[in-house]
Amino acid sequence: MKPLFALPLVLVATTIALATWQHRTLTGLRQTEARLNSGRGSTEAGSPAPGPADGSETPPAPPPQVTDQELPAFIAEALTVKSEFESDRWFKISDKGDFSHPALCETLRRLSSAQLRAVLEAWQGGEAFAGDMATGLHRFMLLAGKVNPSATVPLMYELRAQRGEKAVPGAPSEAWRQWFRQDPDGLLQWARSAGLPEGFGDSCGLWTDAVLTARDPSEEHVRQLLAHGSDGDNWTHNEVVLKLPTQQARLTFFRSLHDATGGVTDDLVTYVWQLAQRLPFAQLAQIADETPTIKPAQPEEFAGRVGDDPLGSLRWEIAIHSRDSTAEQRWAWLTQHEEDRPSGKTLQWLAKKWSEDDYASTAAWVRSLPPGPERDTATQGLITSLKWNGAPERAREWEKK
Repeated sequence: MKPLFALPLVLVATTIALATWQHRTLTGLRQTEARLNSGRGSTEAGSPAPGPADGSETPPAPPPQVTDQELPAFIAEALTVKSEFESDRWFKISDKGDFSHPALCETLRRLSSAQLRAVLEAWQGGEAFAGDMATGLHRFMLLAGKVNPSATVPLMYELRAQRGEKAVPGAPSEAWRQWFRQDPDGLLQWARSAGLPEGFGDSCGLWTDAVLTARDPSEEHVRQLLAHGSDGDNWTHNEVVLKLPTQQARLTFFRSLHDATGGVTDDLVTYVWQLAQRLPFAQLAQIADETPTIKPAQPEEFAGRVGDDPLGSLRWEIAIHSRDSTAEQRWAWLTQHEEDRPSGKTLQWLAKKWSEDDYASTAAWVRSLPPGPERDTATQGLITSLKWNGAPERAREWEKK
């Protein structure tokens, strides 16, 4: 059986003989980062920019592909830093969502699938990938999936067809997510041309439906998206909501979500959590006010994710996750509906979360509450937040009140 990463000797000799490319300038790197994050811009206040899948703007021209003459030099450059991907140093330079080796990424993002495979073959030197997630090859493919998902995803399916999923380095779910963020139209075109290939937990079908839902958040498309089951670790539902280009599109999505679920879902946090950090509270409140009630099957049960927030209605999720110094307004809005009025541990949790995000606004809200059990409970949540976040003296001040 032919080794998975069998590299022609001529290519090896060429790569060793060539010098490492000169690193790109800082200006070039910033331009690259801006292009890579283009899917996260905004077109209306606080809104993520629509991608080409929304039909609202012309997709940017693709970067020039690496030529066959350039490829050996890039392979040589990658091999010079191979040891850094195989050591603990890799973790120090790749955390917090930043790209490790940004100069390498400048060329990595322009590789085709075939060229990326040639890099992997040179990296392995003829040895097959054995599924070890701690190897430099796995980490390099993680980086490739973030920087150049349109080349990485097809290569992953090619390797899967030849050797099985365990022989595929990198993280398919992350590569799919990055492709959805950067070029949803390109994702959809490849998925359809490839015949919606199976594997990796039906990721291709899942992200295809994500693109269709971002284009048109109709009840039909939302149902297709939900048919893939729980969002799990993919956070696909969250990505779809962030990709919706306008307030009207978001309103349509949540109405479709209500109709598709019968107004009952335990996944509300996945739709609201990051959206509430990007949109002003007024826009979020409008969505809930103009959408029929959506609530979890078991209110006030702990979700076991995103800080173990207790589950609540759409209004609750919006109120607890908003972050624009509107604590008093959020409370007045939330408690318009008595069934959404938190009490006990749930109220303590809300005060704690609000205080962690914005102490000044939360303290003003607590002071505005009438004396009594509700104010006392909210005060306890604020005190807990202060103690947990290194402000014991301020906590003692509140304990005296």
